[in-house]
Amino acid sequence: MMTMISEKISAKKNSKRERIIEAASILFSEKNFHEVMMTDVARKASIAKGTLYNYYNSKEDLYFSVMLIRMENLISSLKKKIQNENTVLTSLHTFIIHNYMFMMKYQCFFLMYQRENLNASNLICDELRNKNTELRQILLNIICDGIKEQYFRNVDQELITDLIIGGIFAAVNKGISKNYNNDLQVDAREKIYNFITNGLLNGIGMKQKIILITRSEDEAEEFTAQLNGRNIIYLPALEVVPISNKKIAEEVISSLIETDYLILTSANAVKVLSDILLQNNTFRDFSTITVAAVGNKTAALCSKYSIPVNLVPQNFSAQGLINLFSSVDLKGKKIFIPGSAISADTLPDYFDKAGALVKVISLYDVRIPDSQNYKDTIGKIAANKPELFVFTSPSSFRNSLQLLSIENPSAYFQDSIIAAIGNTTKAEIEQHNIKVDILPRENTLEALGRSVSQYLNQNTL
Repeated sequence: MMTMISEKISAKKNSKRERIIEAASILFSEKNFHEVMMTDVARKASIAKGTLYNYYNSKEDLYFSVMLIRMENLISSLKKKIQNENTVLTSLHTFIIHNYMFMMKYQCFFLMYQRENLNASNLICDELRNKNTELRQILLNIICDGIKEQYFRNVDQELITDLIIGGIFAAVNKGISKNYNNDLQVDAREKIYNFITNGLLNGIGMKQKIILITRSEDEAEEFTAQLNGRNIIYLPALEVVPISNKKIAEEVISSLIETDYLILTSANAVKVLSDILLQNNTFRDFSTITVAAVGNKTAALCSKYSIPVNLVPQNFSAQGLINLFSSVDLKGKKIFIPGSAISADTLPDYFDKAGALVKVISLYDVRIPDSQNYKDTIGKIAANKPELFVFTSPSSFRNSLQLLSIENPSAYFQDSIIAAIGNTTKAEIEQHNIKVDILPRENTLEALGRSVSQYLNQNTL
């Protein structure tokens, strides 16, 4: 009981402190330091002047607290966000976007902060100076890491750091003066990033090349996240069409009842399988089945549809699944593999040779999309041919040849950079006498994006 009372008192104090900070921010941003009185702050915060002094001993104490609290919040939140980034490009993106949005959210603090930075005889204490240096150092580290990892050429890191921070502050100033709404802020923050990567950082090795990926923008999210600022064209070369009928539904339900192992080789297989169970109002207890998913993305989707996954190979591929089962006695075991109508026979053949009883059911077909649906994109590609092509499956390569009306693949791709998601896709491409330049270690879009990004930044194109 006493703990609950203490928590309520603490919450009330924090709320009042935030009200004081906000009121002081407004007054200090509108007037010079010497023009603001503690009485003004108390009135603005709707508290008694005596209460204000219970929180802050003096106007100087209040002023520095406003600056320090906001700076600490900015730096701590920025560090947490950057910790989760995988490349210097995404770290740079986070630094720029988060700084811009934070300053736009706390505009009064920004105006105070900017005034002090521009004022030669400023009041900033040593602690605030240290925070200012810490913020700058975060960006400097990103730039230095980018040079070390050969994302950027060797340049004056200090100068680039100052230019980027100056650019962010200039954009915030404009946003405040123009009273940008949320949509305009989102648009502005991306323009800042694009300006820096395509402008300032373009001079340090960030040359822009057109990249074509054979997925939709939504499907390619993990790939795109590794290539912030790049010029990407999305051409979905595959259309998934579920094969839905009563007979197949009955086969699926029957197979799940009888099987020992369920092998899920794609996210599409998970979606269509789950839809069949849902449409037929069938609940399946998977506790008696060992479920193997080809990769983390497929496993994550299984979790979403309440399918527990027991096995995920280290190498996200058919070969990875084979390696996973190489030490398992499969004689007489029932294995169910739901997939597409064009799935390769690699897995069924392996399990069959291992003595298992294999059941393969085609749940969906993968077709070439109607080119009329992507008429504008195809026209754009014809007018300005991409320098780099990213293929995410053998079918996506074959279908792209049709969508783009490529009669002589070897000649068309002769001067292009080619990326393939895995060895099966690579083999399909190489059958047409086309050299594959980029092949990730893992068969995932995220790994493919990283490999493409590293290639572009380590090669003069």
